[in-house]
Formats: sequence, C-alpha cells, structure tokens
Amino acid sequence: MNKSFDEILEIRRHSAITSSVEVAKKELGYDLEKNEFIKVIIQPEGNQYYNLDEVVQIQNIFWLNGMAPRIKKIVKVNYDNEERDALVMGYLPKVNRYDYVLQINKIKQICNDNFIQWNDQGEDQELHDIGNWIKDRFIDYGGFKFIDKQKYIDKLNKKIESQTHFGKSYEGRKARYQSDDGLDGKRKTQYRIDKMKLKDIDFNNKTVLDIGCNLGMFSQYAKKRGAANVIGFDINEDIIHCAKEYANIKGIYDIEFLTTDIDWDRKHKRPKMPSADIVFYLAMSQYLGFDPDILNLANEILIYEGHADEDAENTKKELLKVFPIVEDLGYTDDRSIRPIFICRKK
Repeated sequence: MNKSFDEILEIRRHSAITSSVEVAKKELGYDLEKNEFIKVIIQPEGNQYYNLDEVVQIQNIFWLNGMAPRIKKIVKVNYDNEERDALVMGYLPKVNRYDYVLQINKIKQICNDNFIQWNDQGEDQELHDIGNWIKDRFIDYGGFKFIDKQKYIDKLNKKIESQTHFGKSYEGRKARYQSDDGLDGKRKTQYRIDKMKLKDIDFNNKTVLDIGCNLGMFSQYAKKRGAANVIGFDINEDIIHCAKEYANIKGIYDIEFLTTDIDWDRKHKRPKMPSADIVFYLAMSQYLGFDPDILNLANEILIYEGHADEDAENTKKELLKVFPIVEDLGYTDDRSIRPIFICRKK
C-alpha cells in the first residue's frame, strides 16, 4: 500500500508535502506542530509564482469560504540541498464523500465574487488535476491571481464598515469601529496606541489576548511588534470573519481570531480562556466588569481602557485588587472620555 503524506514527504508536481512532525524535522529541519502540514514549493522550470504573498492571501480567501486549508506562515526550509519557501497550513477535516464537480463550481464562484482569476491561461485544467487536491480541498493556488486587487479591497472595506459598525452612526453613516491606515473609524487606532504608550511595552515573543477585539487592530499591532502568539476574541461571528479577512489581506496570517461569548462562558462555568503575558482589555468593563478570573488572564501586563462617565479612582481601586502596579495614563477622548491604565503583576 502506498504511504500518504501523513507518513512521508510526498512529492507532487509542484510541491512536496507532509503532516508528519518527525518527517518535517528530519527532511526539512522544521518543527511542525500537531494538526499542521507543510507544503514545500518546488518551482518547475520556467514556472514562477506570481507573488507568494498574493497566492497565500488568495488561498486564505478560499479557506474563509470553506474550500482550502488555511495558510498560517510562510517559512524557509532546506529541501534537496536548497533553501526554499514553504507554506505551513492548518490540517484538513476528515471527509468521506465529496463531489469534485460541485467543488470546482464553488471555486469558480468564489473567484468571481472576489475578483480572482484561476489561472493565467483562462482555462481550468489545474482544477481538474487530482494532484492539486487533498480530499475535498484544493491546495495549489500558484496559478491564481487577483484580476483587480483594489476592487477586492474596496469590497472588503464596505463589508467591514457594515459589520464592525457599533453604536450610534458616525457622521451620519455606518463606519468601521477601528480606524486604520487612512481609513477613518469611530475609534482612532494610532491615537489610542500613542495614549496607551504601547511603544514602551515589549511585545517580542510574548503571548497576547485581545478581549473584545473587533476588527483586530490591536491584535495586528501586537503581532507587528513581535508577539509570538496572538488570540483575538469577539462575541460577533461576522466581526471575527472580517478580522480574519482583513488581517489576511494585510499579510498577517497567524493571528487566531475566535468567536466566543466570555460572559456566557463565565456564567455557565465553561472552561476559561488561556492566560497570556499581555492582555488588551479595552472598553470591556461595562460588559464584563472587574472579574478577577478575567483580569488574572494577564500573566504580566493588562492594558485597560474604560468607558464614558467611569470613575477613574474607583476603577484604579478595582484594578489594584489584582495588580500590585497600576499606572494611570490619563484618558482617551476620541469617542468619549475614557480612563486608561497599564496594570502590571511585577
């Protein structure tokens, strides 16, 4: 019986893949985690990827639509005595039955909806090549490219304005809650970063939780500052989908965005979230209060922002019950006047 990529480094036409932790370490020198697989890109003569980041972004659009494994990282590995690019992907679900024709039609529809061309010849022979599939998931997006990436981004931004809108209208319209890169929003992300003096916090190799992350701008900030692992939580599934898609198109692939109702979990004694070195707790106390179980998720630092009309002195007293060091940084006032504190365990 032929061995599968679960056991060996399986050579395909454009790639070599394995999900074996032992094989990845021995053959590629890469520490693969459980429930991941790695795909080494083997470039055939005369055929180059258009743009590796674009290929990753396109595959992750298909992941968000249930048609591809998620790419978490682009890494360098040693394959056949050469340094090559490799893609670390999330593992695939077990599927017993599937219809290739139906799957191919879904791929074409996703292409049409997202301004993507499925290969440069305008033909679909790649989609019918069984070697480009694992189970019911297509895994070779090297021949895919954006027809008009700006149109895709414009469409995504309109979705973000609609889905992440929160509270009252902004300037008479729905608007994204968190601003970014010249895109206006109710809350001014860079202003908040500056007021919280986040540049003074060492994120390098830290684990980070972003509770009530919305579009995930603070999750993205932590990752850009070198955080090792970042998880963003929000109660709204549509917002989390936007956060995933927005981080992807910005080239940030390894933030975990999860939908969860922390308050419901707490009341029903569900397993609590994992702790982290640094926790963002921004504009959340109105909903979750000062529960020590939540505040103690921060092993080192809690970054706190309150709400309008909040008594800053009382807030500080509550935070001091958990954190021996609570630094008062004043207020943010981009939406209303809100107290901010940096809380430290040591």
